[in-house]
Amino acid sequence: MKKFFTVALVAMITMTANAQVYVGGTVGFKSLSCDGTSASSFTINPELGYNLNENWAIGVSVGYSTSDIAFDKDGGFAGKLDKNVNTFAINPYVRYTCVKLDKVNLFVDGVVSYANTGNSDIKVNAFGLSLQPGVAVNLNDKISFVAKLGQIGWSTAKADVDGAKAVNEIDFSLNSLAALNFGLYFNF
Repeated sequence: MKKFFTVALVAMITMTANAQVYVGGTVGFKSLSCDGTSASSFTINPELGYNLNENWAIGVSVGYSTSDIAFDKDGGFAGKLDKNVNTFAINPYVRYTCVKLDKVNLFVDGVVSYANTGNSDIKVNAFGLSLQPGVAVNLNDKISFVAKLGQIGWSTAKADVDGAKAVNEIDFSLNSLAALNFGLYFNF
């Protein structure tokens, strides 16, 4: 058993020594106010990835957000919630880089997602599958600016209460600026 762990440890060290590992992610803050009422949200999504070869990579994004913003049925600001809504999400993905230019790469992430959202009153679990297009601008050998715009996908969510029904959604949002994400990646 000791030999197995030693061999596994040496193999992992060798892989990471020759690896094209990248870390990055996004951070966001939103503050809204209307008629003397204000609310805010904060999001952090660190990301870790590994380039398998020139075109394929695997990675995972782990996110946390907290918000006290309430929206009305039309998506407008409805005020501040009594309790913060917290979300934990994990999104493993496979990335295919389909176009490589001098400093610019176009890619598509195939993402499997899980999120748990709620507060002390209610919890909602969500699962999804999506394709997310993006562009990476390689500023130098170590730093890349990355942007992802929208997604094509399916998701299902269900509240953790008796009698709750699942809500299924098909999303095609490649034209929404609200779905635009920016981040920095550091390549090792």
